[in-house]
Formats: sequence, structure tokens, C-alpha cells
Amino acid sequence: MATESIHLQAEQRIVIGKKVKALRRTGVTPMNLYGSGIASVAVQANTKELRKTLTQSGRSKSLQLLIQNGDEHTVFVRDICFHPVSGDILHVDLFRVDASSIIRIEVPISLYGESMAVRDAGGLLVQNTLSVIIEAKTEDIPEFVYVDISVLKTFADTIRVADIKLGDGVTVVSEPASIVVTVNAPRVATSETSSDSPAASQPDRVSEADQSQD
Repeated sequence: MATESIHLQAEQRIVIGKKVKALRRTGVTPMNLYGSGIASVAVQANTKELRKTLTQSGRSKSLQLLIQNGDEHTVFVRDICFHPVSGDILHVDLFRVDASSIIRIEVPISLYGESMAVRDAGGLLVQNTLSVIIEAKTEDIPEFVYVDISVLKTFADTIRVADIKLGDGVTVVSEPASIVVTVNAPRVATSETSSDSPAASQPDRVSEADQSQD
């Protein structure tokens, strides 16, 4: 199911290069806008508002970027640069798309349902694929690709990318044979002194002192 776009207010940026450090100290984050039909544009946004927006959008939801000069663009977050120590946002790249064109984007997978192989047989659910690449128009891009694990009834059952079915206009282009999720059988506990262990296979030894007491 497609989700509504989120709005982000921005303005054109004249501060570039090393001077952007001073910009960040004022609570403003530098960004770059590029993509379909435009040259790269330096823009900036309030850091607090940007953080809030990124929390809502992630990288799979479109944003309506509203620039102070009146321009409006449909964009996706293409890259976020974080400070390696503080975790502060240093820079954001926004990719402009044509709302009417089909784009390729990575969307996270969300599991739902209950597997009998886990519930009844004590298996361990293993998710091998966390996201898939899809192609769709901006308005049709889902927030998540939902996968029902209730079909995993035995340890032999597996869900692959080819098993994922989405709505009209949305195509999964990831490798079809890739395993999305499966259930591993539980490990069988073994006794520390099993009959197969070297210690158990050796006969009891009798010391010379024991023999002298007979």
C-alpha cells in the first residue's frame, strides 16, 4: 500500500566547502539536490526538522521538498552522512524523481504471522533477506514489503523472493531464488558423558595399590 509523501521545508544554500561547519553550528544541515531533469542544487534545512522528517521517511518514502523560492520537487533520500563519533547528521543527498516515471528503489521487508515450525516444533526463524529491490511509480511504492511466515509449517519450507507478490504496478527485481526466510531445526542437546565420547569408551583403570589389597 502506497503512503502519502512527507513535506520538508528547505532553502537554497550559498555556504559551501569547509564553511559548512559554521552552518551546522547554527542548527542548519547542508544538503544537495540532484536527479531527473535538474542540475545539482545546494540546499539546506533546519536540522531538528530534518531529523524528524528522516525518521518518518527513511529511504523508501518520497518527500515533497519545498524550497523557499517556490520550487517543489518529489525526492527520495539517497545518502546520509553521519559524524563517526557523535552520530550527528553532516550532510544529506536528495534524489529528484519524476512522479510519473517508474523508479527502482530498495524497500525493507516486514515479517508477519506465526510459523508452526517455530511454535510447535521449536524451530529458529532465520531471515536471510532484509530488503528487496522493486520498480514502481512513486505513488505506488510501499513503505514495507510484507511477508507472511505462516506458510512455514515444516523445516523444509522456505520463502524465496520469487514467492513475494505485490500489487499491480509494483515489480520485484531482486534475485528470485534468494531465500527470504526459513526455519532451522532446534539443536539437540547431547550428554557430556555420552557413550560415544572417548572418556566413556575407556574401561575403568585399577591401580597397583588396589590390586595389593585383594
